[in-house]
Amino acid sequence: MLKFMLDTNTCIFTIKNKPEHIRERFNLNTSRMCISSITLMELIYGAEKSLAPERNLAVVEGFISRLEVLDYDTQAAIHTGQIRAETGPQGNTCRAL
Repeated sequence: MLKFMLDTNTCIFTIKNKPEHIRERFNLNTSRMCISSITLMELIYGAEKSLAPERNLAVVEGFISRLEVLDYDTQAAIHTGQIRAETGPQGNTCRAL
């Protein structure tokens, strides 16, 4: 059962092993983690515009091969809007995509 959806920054920290304990946690929970198709797009974009795109694309592909990639569809967009509206007044905000 999936429990954690990683954002782009968390993926980058994990790939770079910074801080080191993130990689350990990732390895222990891989079967419970996923990323969104938006995060995948951001990782690919970053690799493509880097100074070593071939190497970085291979790293990204290896990283995501261990995760489920969930499509960010209309229902997800609606649900995100609802969550942001509900949690904003409480001071618990989700950052904009």
